[in-house]
Amino acid sequence: MIEIEQQGTFKEFFPGFFVIGSNGGGEAIAFDLRTVGLYPLVAFDMTNIDLVESVWPIAPDFDAFLDLIGLSDE
Repeated sequence: MIEIEQQGTFKEFFPGFFVIGSNGGGEAIAFDLRTVGLYPLVAFDMTNIDLVESVWPIAPDFDAFLDLIGLSDE
């Protein structure tokens, strides 16, 4: 994540997102920093810079994301 952020790979075309990985199929998984408060997890199509079309929600926050993938903090 640090390397992705330092390289600025997504900043030009996908501003406001902190990318944490991908699904391996051309879609990035990121925190949406464009919101105030909790940052939702989203996915976006790395080949489509139209943020209205290419961004879709995964979870409202990181804890909900962990619940979705079956991990707990215990």
